[in-house]
This record gives sequence, structure tokens and C-alpha cells, in this order.
Amino acid sequence: MNAGVEDEQDGLAVDLLVKKDEIAAQLTGFMFAGVNYSNDPVNQSAADFEVDLIGQNDDHSFPDEFNGYFDFRNPFTKYSSSDFAKPNTITNLSIVELFGEENLSLIYDLNALEADYNVIDRLDSGLIEAKTFTYSGLKYSKADSRKMLEYLNAEMKTKMEQLDDIDFKIFEHFRLEARAQDVYESFERLAISYQQIANKFKEQQIIYTDLLSSTSFLHSVNHPNFIKNKIVLVKKEEKKFKESILFILEDDQYRDSFKIEERLRLKEYLNHDYKYFGADLYFDEELKVLFAALEDYLNVITQTHFAAKKALLVFQASLIAPVKHQKADSV
Repeated sequence: MNAGVEDEQDGLAVDLLVKKDEIAAQLTGFMFAGVNYSNDPVNQSAADFEVDLIGQNDDHSFPDEFNGYFDFRNPFTKYSSSDFAKPNTITNLSIVELFGEENLSLIYDLNALEADYNVIDRLDSGLIEAKTFTYSGLKYSKADSRKMLEYLNAEMKTKMEQLDDIDFKIFEHFRLEARAQDVYESFERLAISYQQIANKFKEQQIIYTDLLSSTSFLHSVNHPNFIKNKIVLVKKEEKKFKESILFILEDDQYRDSFKIEERLRLKEYLNHDYKYFGADLYFDEELKVLFAALEDYLNVITQTHFAAKKALLVFQASLIAPVKHQKADSV
């Protein structure tokens, strides 16, 4: 419908229709007739929709100056507060070089190596049934999988070391720029804040994953005694989970990431010691509360990490394009 109009006419094909707005409204109604909305839907003009869409994209993306590098990587965090008092390491690399295609290709190569490693590891462990596999156009037997894993691991280590070096050079570049532009204290404050949240985020992801993994048995039919033993493991992992929830509820760095209902649900969850199973029956409502708490927890820690990462990156981008990112100056 919206294919370009050729020949001597300009615009969209839909513009040729006399009652295009009515037809568009009918099509929209037909397409979304089966959707249940929590609130009454609002009709928007195309212009307003475009503004909202661009705004949402900006809210969930990082500055264009980084060429997508930080869509796949997190900022460098291997420093202490005392390192900010040290002289800068001069990198002699421009923004174009730091975030150019050559460095981006290292990320893509590492991602591909990790994907290949995971597949061959599953084949080697028997999770994938196959006697042979093909890699880089060459055919190998399953007996070759261990050597291939060693090769891939060495390649991944090399790529990770190269990327770690790039991350450090990026950090030093902006540390130098912040000092030159007399905003060093703001840069240090944002960098330290991000480091604290990023390090905690790694721990929180492990806590979340461990508890979620401990509940995997719920997706299959099992003997009651087996379930009881598994629930013991769930309760063990849940203890660490509850301690982490208490931490984010009380720590100011997470305050703005909470929706009101998330905070209320997590507080209510902490008030109970659920059993989840008794005799030969699951307590479904208790399990629903557990999984809702897991979802709320993941939302909060992910949003907190994203916000801290973006705050640091927007500030760094302001050192490149100060007018475009002038809001960062108020940090």
C-alpha cells in the first residue's frame, strides 16, 4: 500500500485513495480488534506517532557518537578511586578510530566464536546428536570437537584481550578529555557510580539465574520426593535472592528504577516464607508470587544498570558534542 509512486508522481501510493484516512482507520481497527488494552487506546496522527517512536528509541539507546559499540560492550570498570589521581595514559587515537568498523568487527568476531563454541560444546557433551560437524567449510568428526573447543577458546581469549585494551583506551581518552574540559570531578563521579552498579549487577544476575535455574524441574512431571529435595535447593537460592531484594529496596541508587507496584510486590513477597509444595501438590499461587518477584527484580536491576551506563555515556558524548548533549553538563 505504501510503496513509492513511480513515473511523474511523488509520494506514497496510499495518497491516491480518496478516503485514505477512513480506510486506514478501518484497517487499524481490523488488525487490533482482538487486543485487550489495559487503558482505552488513543488515536495519534502520523507526526505525533513518529515523535513518540523516536523519543522511545532515544530513551532505550546510547549516543550515536559511539557507532553502536556500547550496544554490545559495557564501559571499562577495572579501576579504583585512586586511579583518578594518576596521570593520563595518552592513547593518540581519535573517536573515529576508537569506534570504527575495525574495532566493531572484533565484537562481531567474538560473538560468532562464542556461538560456535556453545554449539560444539553441546555436541561434545552429547546434548546434540551428530557424528560430524562442519566449521569454516571443513568437515570434522565428533572426536575432533575437544581440539576445536581448545582452538575456539584460545581465539576468544585473544579477542577479549584486544577488546579489553580498546575499552581501557576509550576510558583513558575520555578521562583526558574530562580533565582538558575542566569537568573531571563529574566524570569521576559518574564513572565510580557506574562501576559500583555494574559490579553489583554481575552479582545480581548470578543470584537471579541461580534461583531461576533451581526451579527448572517445575516444567516436568516428577516424583514427590524428588520435588521435595529440589525445593530445598530453591529455598537455599531464595535466601540470597531475598537478601539482594532487601538491598535494592534500601539503596538509593535503585530508587528511580522502581515502579510503585514493583516495590509493593517485592515488599509483600519478603513478608512471607512460602513453601511452594506440600505432600503431593504444588502451591500455585505461591509460585506465581515467586516468579513475579523474579520478574520485578530483573526489571529493577536491569533498568538501574542501563540508566547508570547511559548517564556515563551521555556525559562522555557531551565531551565530543557539547551542544547536542548539553543536559549532561548539569550532572
